[in-house]
Amino acid sequence: MSKTILGIFIVMSSFAGCSGLKVIHPNDENKDSGTKMLDLSEGSPKIVSTYTCKLQSMGHRVSAIGKTEKEARAEVLERCHDRTLISFCKEDKITCTQN
Repeated sequence: MSKTILGIFIVMSSFAGCSGLKVIHPNDENKDSGTKMLDLSEGSPKIVSTYTCKLQSMGHRVSAIGKTEKEARAEVLERCHDRTLISFCKEDKITCTQN
């Protein structure tokens, strides 16, 4: 009986000890955080925040920065198509973050 209680205690404490851990892949951090762009599209210069989009296809990682998420998605998809002869670039695999 005491071995069962001891076993349950060890299992429960191991789950409780690891509950706050978060695994971070070093290549997944946003190195472009805080990046701004100069926007001249409305006639007057304005500094705007940017978006970074990433895509991993066939072992290659491709990223792009744009003023809008739509621009960044289009650029990363175009860069992915440029790298491969046979395209396995899927738009639903793109992940974007605001810088």
